[in-house]
Amino acid sequence: MALVAGQSLDDYALTVAGRILIYAILGLGINIVVGYAGLLDLGFAAFFAIGAYTSGLLILKLEWDFWLTLPASIAAAAVAGVVIGYRRCGCATTTPRSSRLASPR
Repeated sequence: MALVAGQSLDDYALTVAGRILIYAILGLGINIVVGYAGLLDLGFAAFFAIGAYTSGLLILKLEWDFWLTLPASIAAAAVAGVVIGYRRCGCATTTPRSSRLASPR
């Protein structure tokens, strides 16, 4: 289906379809965190923004191909998540001492 859409749509329609899919993925992630897990995670979009900003910089400044920026942007968002998570609770992100999402210190 993606190959057919890539062959039959113009550049503008592909750009719009790409943005729709990206925001749909972001919405699915928020649905998992907030809906299924029941957590209020106010910083979810920050990691999305870190990955997007990293990808944008690599494409514009270093002229990398989009597909090469994907692993780098995923790694940048993951590193930011580990650093922020470790700094926030003083422990590994995978073993928090208590639930501190959207709670005052």
